[in-house]
Amino acid sequence: MGKKIILLQILVFFCLILSASAQSLPDPTGLWQTEGGKSIVEIISLPETKTWAAHIVWLKDSVDKEGNPLYDVLNPDPKKRENAVMGLTIAWGFKVGKDNAWKDGQVYDPETGKTYKAQARMKDGELELRGYIGIPALGRSTSWVQVSHLPSVASEKGKDLSWNGNKQ
Repeated sequence: MGKKIILLQILVFFCLILSASAQSLPDPTGLWQTEGGKSIVEIISLPETKTWAAHIVWLKDSVDKEGNPLYDVLNPDPKKRENAVMGLTIAWGFKVGKDNAWKDGQVYDPETGKTYKAQARMKDGELELRGYIGIPALGRSTSWVQVSHLPSVASEKGKDLSWNGNKQ
């Protein structure tokens, strides 16, 4: 009987360790400025699938030369080419993986119309996303920096070029 109790205690201990390590990833939700500062995305949690997704909430250049909104014209699905880039979901399906990373995600690049498999991890306070075809070693990484707010209307019009929304 004593051996069963000790075995049960060891099993519970390892379950707690595994549970704690799976939950040690920082919460990625919030606003993130994409590499190069072209856009800001909002990452939202999707509890029903235990994943997260990101959609565009701000674009540095949100209109074309004629002043029209940018559309997803390179999307391989003709029905989606009339969707505005603003509000577009560009990352989805990321779930907790091993080694403090998220796995099984996908990223969509509206500048090329291509979708890639993806993984993500926190590195030096930034969110590093790696999009790839086939295996991660054959991919490319980009880093997003968390910001506390969207630029003001004045900065969007070029009046306040000093905006730096980095989260404090």
